Amino acid sequence: MADTDCKTGTCNALTCLTAGPGDADAYCTLEDCHADTDCPGGYWCDTVRDPHQICGKPKPDATTCGTTTDPCVDPSKDATNGTTYEPGPYCTERNECRLRSQCDACTSDLDCSVAGQHCVNGNCAAGCNTDGDCVNGYECTSGACVPRSGSCAPAAAGGGKLCDSCRTQADCGTDLLCGELEPGGLRACLSQSNASCNSDADCPKAVSGLHAMCIDERIEVSAGQPGYHTCYIAPFFTANDSFDCFCQNKGSACYLNTDCCGGSCFGANAAAQTPGTCLK
Repeated sequence: MADTDCKTGTCNALTCLTAGPGDADAYCTLEDCHADTDCPGGYWCDTVRDPHQICGKPKPDATTCGTTTDPCVDPSKDATNGTTYEPGPYCTERNECRLRSQCDACTSDLDCSVAGQHCVNGNCAAGCNTDGDCVNGYECTSGACVPRSGSCAPAAAGGGKLCDSCRTQADCGTDLLCGELEPGGLRACLSQSNASCNSDADCPKAVSGLHAMCIDERIEVSAGQPGYHTCYIAPFFTANDSFDCFCQNKGSACYLNTDCCGGSCFGANAAAQTPGTCLK
C-alpha cells in the first residue's frame, strides 16, 4: 500500500491512482473503505467522484467526473459485493483510501508523514517560513501553511459558500462543487452554476469578498462564443492570469485594483498592457 510509483499491472488487487503517464505522484490505493481504520497509516477514507453511471440515471459529466467504458452500476446490488457506489449531486460517489494532504484530519505527525507534513491543530500542514512557501489558497502562519479562508474545517454539512474549505462534496451541498483549483492546492467549494451574468457582481460571492468570474474577453472569450457571460468556478486575477479563491499577488504587477491583495493598483494602463504597482 505504500507504493508511491504505481504502474499498470503492478497494483494487483489495488487501484492505481494517477493523473496519467509520467505522473510522479501516482500511488496504489484501496477502494471501498468504510472508515479510516480500513486504510494504512498516512491514508484516510475519502468520498471521491467516480465516472461510473448509475443505472437508470443520467450519464455523469466527463469534465467533472471523468470517463469509463464500464457498464452502469446498481448501488443496491453492488453493495453486496462490498462496493460503495452512491449517487451524488454531480457524479457517482465512491469511497477510496487517499493519501493525506494539507487540511486532511490527523491525530499525530504519523498520519501526515507520507506527505512529508506535520499534524497541526488536528490537520496536516506543510511547514513554511513565508507565504511563498505555501501553495495557492494557503498562507504561512506560525511556521505552518494554513487556509486563507481561516480554517481547514468545512462549514456545516451542505452549507459551504464559494471558496469555503471542504473535504467532501457533502460540505458544499448541491450548488457548489468540492474540488481543487490546482493539484495540491486548497480544496474548496467552487462555482458550477454556469448562470448568465453581465459582470462578476452577478456571480456567486466568495468568502474573501470576491466574486466568481463572469467569463469574457479577459480570458479571450468573445460575444457569441460558448460560455460568454456565464459564471465560472472562482474569481479571476488579471495580474497573474489565473483563477483563484484568494488574492495571491503581493508583488508589483497589477492592472486592476482587484489584482492587489491590498485593493489598490497605482499607475496601470490595462488597454496598453502596462502594469501598475500594488499599494499596501
